[in-house]
Amino acid sequence: MKKLFLTLALVVCWAVTAFAAGQINGLTLDNIEDKLVYQNTLNRGDWSPQLAKEDPAATWYSLSPTTAVAAGHEAGAQKVNRIQFFVSKDERIPSEDGRRMQFINDISYSALTAAGLCIPKFDRDKKKVGQFLQIMTLENSALFRGEKTTFTAKGYQFTAAIIDGIYTIWAEKK
Repeated sequence: MKKLFLTLALVVCWAVTAFAAGQINGLTLDNIEDKLVYQNTLNRGDWSPQLAKEDPAATWYSLSPTTAVAAGHEAGAQKVNRIQFFVSKDERIPSEDGRRMQFINDISYSALTAAGLCIPKFDRDKKKVGQFLQIMTLENSALFRGEKTTFTAKGYQFTAAIIDGIYTIWAEKK
């Protein structure tokens, strides 16, 4: 049931972004792995992207045991025009506090990486980064109530939600 719900949520989210205004900041299927590593390194993360699945309209990467990203593209095209991260709690961590802290960290890394992939030098505007994190991460209690949150900057709209215990953030060019 959980997998079906997430699949349906993904289809709905991607249907909304299917007509996005174009390529996300020069991202292609050829350079996305390097850019994911670079952005995550800026955020002091340690992701190692692994190709997980290729669909006609999306390429999926596993970034860690709890984090995945889907890069959407037109069938047969190399240009990435949709990006969506998924983060779940790491049930292998024995303590609830440990799981919660890892979940919070993974959410922050995913949100900052999504923004960094879309907006060059996003990390340098500390005020904008702070605003972004307050709205798009667990600092925003609306996410716990099942509400979607949005943030718009530099021609991109970011949307985040927690669906069935899984945090997701996606970006589209406006």
